Parts: sequence; structure tokens; C-alpha cells
Amino acid sequence: QVEHLMATLGKLRKLEDLNLESNILKPVGFELAASLKLLINLRFLNLKGNYFFGKSCESIGKNLNAMRSLKKLNLASNNWGGDSIYSNRYLHILGNSLAKLVNLSSFDIRFNLIGFTGINETNLLAHGLTQKAQLTELLFFPQTNKLIQYDFSSYKLLYDAYNHPNSLKIMSFGALADFLQKLNLNTLTTLDLASRFNAPSPALASLLLVHIEDHHGWPALKTLILSNNNLAFSSQVFSLIANIFPLVPNLENLDLTANQIGLADETSTLDLALNLPFLTNLKTLNLSDNWMGSSSSIGTIRLAEAIGKLTQLEELYLNDNNFGFFNTDGSSALFAALSNLKKLKVLHLGDNNFGISGHGAISTLGNSFASMQQLRYLNLSYNYIGLSYIGPYEPHNTFFSGLKHLIHLQV
Repeated sequence: QVEHLMATLGKLRKLEDLNLESNILKPVGFELAASLKLLINLRFLNLKGNYFFGKSCESIGKNLNAMRSLKKLNLASNNWGGDSIYSNRYLHILGNSLAKLVNLSSFDIRFNLIGFTGINETNLLAHGLTQKAQLTELLFFPQTNKLIQYDFSSYKLLYDAYNHPNSLKIMSFGALADFLQKLNLNTLTTLDLASRFNAPSPALASLLLVHIEDHHGWPALKTLILSNNNLAFSSQVFSLIANIFPLVPNLENLDLTANQIGLADETSTLDLALNLPFLTNLKTLNLSDNWMGSSSSIGTIRLAEAIGKLTQLEELYLNDNNFGFFNTDGSSALFAALSNLKKLKVLHLGDNNFGISGHGAISTLGNSFASMQQLRYLNLSYNYIGLSYIGPYEPHNTFFSGLKHLIHLQV
């Protein structure tokens, strides 16, 4: 019955949007492939999480080339790659089809097995994306994941480290450099590299920076996700990453969650503070879970000043940084800087122990709220607010009064 169902899809000749996500269609890959060849008007195709493997990948990849109207293609969480005998052929066929999809703007092939047997697999796929004028979103990493049925990167990273300690993470960054060399940086707008590298080497980080410099910057990039990569394990690596910021002047979303920036020497925090102000169009900044409060006072003060210069920010995530426990001066500077962010709609300051420092920093935050007329979401949870002391001459009764449009408050 399932075979018949997949075969009849080909009769829907006017179909433009087809979502078959998470249906375990591996046994009927051939029937589906035959139907796909007939759906020439499709613009959106989602085949994520169907465990396609081997010949099914070959058939589907081959018949995709008929969909010249396709704009968005999701092949994530399947089994492309990983077959030491045949995967090169399957990926070569898929690459050839991608080259013919002239309208493709978004391609997602995360959580597959590409790169499992060698970087050459990446090259075979990359040739199909070379100089694609319409491509604006490429989601490629994490590229290798045996636990395909579990779509979460944290366990995947541990799994990789346990089973392949000397290959996958190094290989993935090298593959990234090769991948970028074949892409048109003038149009690519999103780069998602979350949970991929576990402290990349300076040489590999330098490859990425030099490639962007060779293209005279990356003006099209709007979203850069580098979370959970331990980038500050080496201050030299983080410095190279931070020096990318002046080359992406139109960046709107930056995620640096969980990179241990504050636990490194103050050089990483200072490099971040030096380069953040170049991102004048930034709307969302996520620096959560970086232990920023562990950095030196001068480091956190400079970082606070840099954040205060990002006047286009609408969302700011600074939770889980322990500012208050270690660094009262940094907390005060941060609260003062927040008063410049008049467009801010979301502010997450949870889990920072601000109240432990007692009298001082927390009252400055109340003063900054008066400038945040657009704020809708505020999280101040787990900050021991009750331990802070606001003296009788301080405007404690106006602490929240400036937040006229607040919808969500968590303390």
C-alpha cells in the first residue's frame, strides 16, 4: 500500500509543496523517486528523517534534476554518504542534480554521513553548488552522525569524540574550507556550524578567515551560528574568528553560545569586545553560557561597552555567565550599557548571580529599564535579587516602572 501511495504522488502534477518528513520511507525510495521525476512544479521538498540509503539515494538524487522550479530542499537526517564503496557515486549524482536546480535558494543536508569515508565525498557534493547565484541558505554541519534517529547535536558530538577521536572534527573543518571555496559568498546568507569543531586548530580557523578576506568580505551573510564549539580553548583561534566580524558588516544574527570565552585568558574577551562594534546591523546576539563573569574586570567592562554600541539589537542573550558572582564592576558597566539599546525587545539575564554582589550593580539596572521602551521579554531568574540591598535614597520603587510594554517577566 505504501508503495502504491508513493507511486500515485506523481499524478499530482500541479503540486508545489511536498512535506514527507519523518516517515521512514527507506523501503519505498524507488517508488518515491519515480514520482519525484514527474513533479516538475515543486518549489518546496522536505525529505528529512526518512533513512534513505544506497540505491534509494541514487534514484532520488538522479530524479531531483527534473525539478527546475525547486527553491527549498531538505535532505537532512538520512544516509547520504558513509558507504565506502558506492557513496561517491551517489553524491556525484546528487551534485549533478543540484547543479541543474537553478532556482534553489535553501539546501539542508545536516545529520547525514557525508565525510565519513573521506573529504572527497564533500568535493563531489560541493561541485553541484558551485557559483549558484540563488543559494542563500546552506545547512551542512553536523555532517556525520551514526545516531541519525536522534536529531540533537550535543550527544552527537560526544558520540563522535568517543568513536572517532582523530578524524571527524578535523576533517569537518577542512571540508568546510573546501566547501566555501566552491560557493558564491556574494549570495550565501546563513552559515550554521553549531556543535561541530570542539576547539579547531589555529590553522583551520585561519583558512576560513583568509578565504573571506580573499573575497573582500562576506556582505551577504546575515546569520552566523558558531555555538558549542569551544572556540576560546585557544585565544589564537578565537582571535581569528573575531576578526571575521569586520568582514561581515550586514550580519543580523550571531550565536556564540557555549564557547568558554570567559574561562580563557582575557585576550578572548578583549578580542570579542574589539570586533563586536563592527556589526552595526546586528539584531540578535547570543553570548549565553560563556562564563563571561570569570574574565578580568577590564575584559568585562570593555565587552559591556561594545554591547552598548550595538544600537540595532532587538534580542540579547547573556544568561549563564555568572557576571555578579565574580565581577561587580563588569555588572555595573553592563547595566549602564544596556540603556543604549532602545530597540531591545528580548533580554535574557538569567543565571548570573547579580544579587550576590549586594548593593551596587542591581540598582543601575533599574535606571537602564527606563530607556527600554520596546522591551517585551525579560528574564532575571536565578540572580538572588532578594540578597541585593537598595538603599532608602535609591529609586527602588521605580525599578520596573519604565517597562511599559513588557509582556513576559521572569524573576
